[in-house]
Amino acid sequence: MKVSLSDEAIEDARAAADWYIDQGASRAADAFFDDIEQSIQLLLRHPRVGTPGVARTRSLPLQTFPHSLVYRVEGEGKAGGKASTKAKAAASRRNGKLGGRPRKLKELA
Repeated sequence: MKVSLSDEAIEDARAAADWYIDQGASRAADAFFDDIEQSIQLLLRHPRVGTPGVARTRSLPLQTFPHSLVYRVEGEGKAGGKASTKAKAAASRRNGKLGGRPRKLKELA
């Protein structure tokens, strides 16, 4: 099983973390990334755990934060399809700032 994050997902995660930092909650930003990492680990073990959505996507809410991972299990619905997951963090805020921690998330890819 392979998880790859889109560039858009990483930017969304950075923007959400930057929002927490801008609010003076840097610990919350760290906890946010921990929550994403834990959810990705869950997806690695159980790729179909999320709720089915449109266009063969699934959604997995983060445990602590009001964000979800929107992802697709490649090959789902096809016989003999490749079992890899593409995860996209669906962050509710964008502010265009860049943070550093999403690189660690990219390493899971």
